[in-house]
Amino acid sequence: MGTKHNQRDELTMPERREFLLKAARGLGLAAAGGLVWGGLITEGRPAPFVLRPPGALPEQQFLAACLKCGKCVEACPYDALDLAKPEDNKPIGTPYFVPRTHPCYLCKDIPCVPACPTGALDKKLVGEEDENGELVLNINLAKMGLAVLDRET
Repeated sequence: MGTKHNQRDELTMPERREFLLKAARGLGLAAAGGLVWGGLITEGRPAPFVLRPPGALPEQQFLAACLKCGKCVEACPYDALDLAKPEDNKPIGTPYFVPRTHPCYLCKDIPCVPACPTGALDKKLVGEEDENGELVLNINLAKMGLAVLDRET
C-alpha cells in the first residue's frame, strides 16, 4: 500500500509544478500587457486642444456621449475627420481633425452632425428654428477650436 501512495505523489508533483509555472507565466504576460496598454489608452480623459467636428458637446459630455462608431467620419465628404488611434494621444476612437493636414471645410449641410446617433454632435448647437418651427442646420453657428495667443512673438 505504501508504494502506491508514493507513486501517486511522484506522478502528481511534475503536473502541479507545470501548472504553477504556466499560471505564473500567464499572470506575468497579463500584467505586462496591462502595463503596455495602460500607457497607450487615454480613454475617458480629455485631451487638450482636440478639434472636434461641428456641434460637438463640451469635451467631458462629448466623451460620455460618443459611441466611437465612426458614422460622423463616414459622413464627411472631405475625409477631414479621423478616429483617434492609441498613438494619437487623444481618447481612442473619438473623432477629431487636424486643420493643417485635413481641415474641416464647414459644409453648408453639416453631414457629420445628423450622422451622430447619440447627440455627441448636437444639432441644437448648430441649428436654428425656421418660421415653421423646424430645426435648420446653420454652419455659421458652429463653434470649434480655441484661439491661443502667443504673447512672446
